[in-house]
Amino acid sequence: GNTIEPGIYEYLITEIDKTETKGTGKHPPSPMHVVKAKIDLGNFNERTITDYFVLHESLEWKVSQFLVSIGQKEKGKPCKPDWSNAAIVGKRGLLETRNQKSIDGRIYARVLQWLPQEEYEKRKEENHDSDFLGDFEPINDDRIPF
Repeated sequence: GNTIEPGIYEYLITEIDKTETKGTGKHPPSPMHVVKAKIDLGNFNERTITDYFVLHESLEWKVSQFLVSIGQKEKGKPCKPDWSNAAIVGKRGLLETRNQKSIDGRIYARVLQWLPQEEYEKRKEENHDSDFLGDFEPINDDRIPF
């Protein structure tokens, strides 16, 4: 499986796909956004974790939690979400993972919760010297010695 130690990790959103649920169980077919986030496990170790946002009233809390985490929404205030790639991909923040057993008995890392953007900002201020997935300066010198 893709187990990791349950805990709080920094994330970087790498992609978002729009799809639709099949409408099994108690929910009618609904639009759904599939979000992939790269999480930093430290020691240059990364893992991609996928989460699913069904746009249905009963799951509004989860969508809201995500939008607060990427800084698009303020807690307790209404907002019209922007699900475009430009608005979502490249956003950073914190999420908490848990491990979940799948039907075939394997254990997978899942998102337990998306933490508010201000928690990420606070952590960044505390560790301002570490830079998640570094922003490397391009080398513009043609005389690279290898």
